[in-house]
Amino acid sequence: DADDKIKDLSAIYRDGEKSTKVREKIQELTGAVAETAFEDALALQAQGKTDEALAKLDTLVKEFPNTDWAKKAQAKSAEIKAARAPDPSVTAFKAAEALAAQKSHAQAFGAWRAFLAEHGNSSQADAARAKTREALVAWTRHVTSESATRPELEEFLSAAEKAKPTEWAGAFQEKAPDALLRLSQRLAAEGKPEDAAAVRARLAREHPDSPAAEKARDAMEAERKALEAPSRVVDEFAAGKLDASLWSETGAAGAVRVQGGELALVGECTETGKWERGVATRTFTVASCEATLALRVPALEARGSASSAEIVFALSDSAGSSFRVTFNGKWYGRGLATAGKGKALTKAQIGQVKPAFGDEAEKPHALTIRYDLGAQRATGLLDGQELGTWPLKLQDILFAFQVAGSGPFVFDIRVADFRCEFSR
Repeated sequence: DADDKIKDLSAIYRDGEKSTKVREKIQELTGAVAETAFEDALALQAQGKTDEALAKLDTLVKEFPNTDWAKKAQAKSAEIKAARAPDPSVTAFKAAEALAAQKSHAQAFGAWRAFLAEHGNSSQADAARAKTREALVAWTRHVTSESATRPELEEFLSAAEKAKPTEWAGAFQEKAPDALLRLSQRLAAEGKPEDAAAVRARLAREHPDSPAAEKARDAMEAERKALEAPSRVVDEFAAGKLDASLWSETGAAGAVRVQGGELALVGECTETGKWERGVATRTFTVASCEATLALRVPALEARGSASSAEIVFALSDSAGSSFRVTFNGKWYGRGLATAGKGKALTKAQIGQVKPAFGDEAEKPHALTIRYDLGAQRATGLLDGQELGTWPLKLQDILFAFQVAGSGPFVFDIRVADFRCEFSR
């Protein structure tokens, strides 16, 4: 057979016979043996005997090294092995694709970034980069929309910081100003003015020339002008901007009307029982401020020893904080803490405050509350004299002033104006 012939010819060649024909014959016979081995390996593969086919090819490479048949065997072996174990990047790509379809924009972007970190040089890398760009575009589009939540905006801005040394930094930085503007708006809407101001400051510092920074400056200026503008409570009531029906009334007749340039809360309670009548201002964005109610109380005859009608200057119900002054012979002030818990002033404290209520005074008295968000406390004053302080935790501010008490009593409260000055 061929092997025996090769051995015989090899012996002749080793014995010194240097015939070219002998060498050619050896090559011919060697190629025939290698070809047969290669065809046998293909047959084994066709029969599904992959392991045996690979073994046959490996033997061919070892027995006929540095030949064309050895190169063919190596290529075929690699092909068979690749078919048996797919490119791991293909499997990873499918997994990343499935994950991205199920998760948020941020998580989808993260899934493709993770794929590129592990398979950045694979056959799937280009497709993965395209997917990463798509995910980032979708993410940036979302965070600059009305539907973006505060956590989503914060997550995007955090990712933008981490992306600075990467190829994605440009896309993040392009949308970062809009995301910062949107975040400041969200924080303001949630009643966090200090946090909103900090974000606006960051926007102005990091992206001073961006359209978003310009919008933020315009919004701040508009807000400042709105807060500085006097709040004419009489005009707002006449224009229907105040709510004069927030409280129930029992056994009483009364009205809230504009009278002589002032807002008059007048009426009479003829029965013993709870009676409330009041007016509420518009809601303000929470901030440290000083709110003052200018009012007059014409002299009235007290009715009944149990009369305890009050002027109440309060926050919204959710804050549950108020400042009260009682009249009909029992004029004094006190501060009430959150949820109605409070401590009345002592007689000594009450004695220090001697306002001329019920005196038909020409100049309105000033009922003032100072809100300090930093200290989370409020201070009540009457005509500039402090009546006490109490803790508070504000959300939005809704100032309400009302007459409340137990009858029988009459009331005539004239509100000249209401002003709220916000500090920055």
